[in-house]
Amino acid sequence: RHEISRHHRPKARHQIRGFRFDGTHEGKRTICIKADKFSIEKKKLGFFRFSLLNVARFRNVVIDIYGQRIEPVRQAVSCADSAPSQTIEGQGQGGDKTASGLTFKHIFSRQALPSFPVKRISSVVMNPVRLKLHDEKSVVTQISADSATIRLKKRDILFRGNVRVLSGQRSLTTGELSMFPDKGVIRTHGHFILKTPQKQLRGEGLTTDIFLKSRTHN
Repeated sequence: RHEISRHHRPKARHQIRGFRFDGTHEGKRTICIKADKFSIEKKKLGFFRFSLLNVARFRNVVIDIYGQRIEPVRQAVSCADSAPSQTIEGQGQGGDKTASGLTFKHIFSRQALPSFPVKRISSVVMNPVRLKLHDEKSVVTQISADSATIRLKKRDILFRGNVRVLSGQRSLTTGELSMFPDKGVIRTHGHFILKTPQKQLRGEGLTTDIFLKSRTHN
């Protein structure tokens, strides 16, 4: 149920409080978006606002994404902090094979994402945001950040500001991070700190699976 606020800010063309959306693909649950407030505003560049472009904004957002199990593929790469042969699992010649054996690619389907009340949405901005990734049984990883943007053309989610990833006893902190749902992979942009039960790793770029296990420096 959506409660439409009658008190619109002058810049907001549409506004919904208590927003919730549940997306499916071929009858299976893929995504749930919950936010305290949802609004659509004209895109701003400098001091100007463009009437033909719109920005969808979500406030205080919790997103649940549900993955599907598929066959993982392994590729050997070098990793500076451990054994000479560390592995990172990625997209290979086998098609739908991912780093973690999980794919979340269906969140980009037309069935899964909400249809907005106006056209020409240039971006979807959420702040702050908490993302929970599910396998077919439970939550496996959580990502929190000051803000996040779903980039439909790049098929990724960009997190910015106080980004923290938790998976079991492993944690990753950084200032900016991209998640690629198709591959089940995340990539930091700049400095990061990765903590595991055995060690702590610092660096300037990291690509890893959503479980923070297999990794390589960018």
